[in-house]
Amino acid sequence: GKNIIEIGFNVFRSHSELIEVNFGTSVKKIGNYAFYYCQNLSTVHLNEGLEKIDHHAFSYSGVTTIDIPDSVKELGVYESKERADSLSGCAIFEQCNDLKSVTVGAGLSVIPAKTFSYCEKLKTVDFKEKSSLIEIGSWAFAGCDSIKQLSLPEGLQKIQDYAFYSCDEL
Repeated sequence: GKNIIEIGFNVFRSHSELIEVNFGTSVKKIGNYAFYYCQNLSTVHLNEGLEKIDHHAFSYSGVTTIDIPDSVKELGVYESKERADSLSGCAIFEQCNDLKSVTVGAGLSVIPAKTFSYCEKLKTVDFKEKSSLIEIGSWAFAGCDSIKQLSLPEGLQKIQDYAFYSCDEL
């Protein structure tokens, strides 16, 4: 598929045989739950030209490193309709227990709530030069207790409640 522009909702959910994914240059959007619970998926190459990654796209997967391209402008969020007290968020990489390293592209202005929550082995979070990041959402890095240091971008204006909750080494 050289002309695939979107990976849809639940397309590869729970596919344990997936180990590596390379996106073609035409992919613009990765849908919600697209690679959810793909526990053996360790390598993901996100393409420049990708614009949006929807909520829970890679949560509970085996991804080890992630480089969010500069072209990504939006991380999709969800709102809980079952419980009024439940926190809305994005949870794209929530509980990716093998995730060790993240590079955040310059085009992203907001890291929504729960994006990397409880990625227990996450040690390194880098922000590309000329970062557009202005906000880190609630619980975005909560439970990432392997992060020991973090250099935040200059333009960052807001860090929401509990963004780094239980990051005991930070």
